[in-house]
Amino acid sequence: MFSDFRLDTVTGSFGAEIRLAYYFDGKTRIPVTGGSISGSVAELRASMVRSRERSLGTRSLCPSAVLLKGVSIGGGGTD
Repeated sequence: MFSDFRLDTVTGSFGAEIRLAYYFDGKTRIPVTGGSISGSVAELRASMVRSRERSLGTRSLCPSAVLLKGVSIGGGGTD
């Protein structure tokens, strides 16, 4: 879950504070709290994996979860 998610609708750049996420290294799933994430929708679109489950956003039906590869992650701690 993110707090304060910001998306520049012109460039596709985004940033958010991490409330709860999982870091997966290919073998182990580690819960992460705190920190931040940033990237570009334009650069990541081809590698995004979207969930089949959908949630109603402000004006659209969106995936409930998205797997992002190649984003910048900073700070944070593990539980």
